[in-house]
Amino acid sequence: MRSIKKKVMKRLQAMMMSDSTMRLMADPRFQKVLMAAFQAQHSAKSRYNQGVAALARRLNLATKSDMSKLNRRIRELESALEKSNEKVQRQ
Repeated sequence: MRSIKKKVMKRLQAMMMSDSTMRLMADPRFQKVLMAAFQAQHSAKSRYNQGVAALARRLNLATKSDMSKLNRRIRELESALEKSNEKVQRQ
């Protein structure tokens, strides 16, 4: 699998360095189309994530954001517990 990936990456690098690719990337019209494509991708992904979060809330499931907050709170509590244990051991 790695050899396939290496071959593909090598081929892509060669393509990116070609004169035709450089001319295309320098063309303002192409840059505009490319930017629009990236914006459309971002917008679609954002709408998808919002839909998933809304569905999770309706089904009373934890969202990605909820899990991130929970993990952060667990780390805070673990840290506080470690500090408390260190105090107790010093006494």
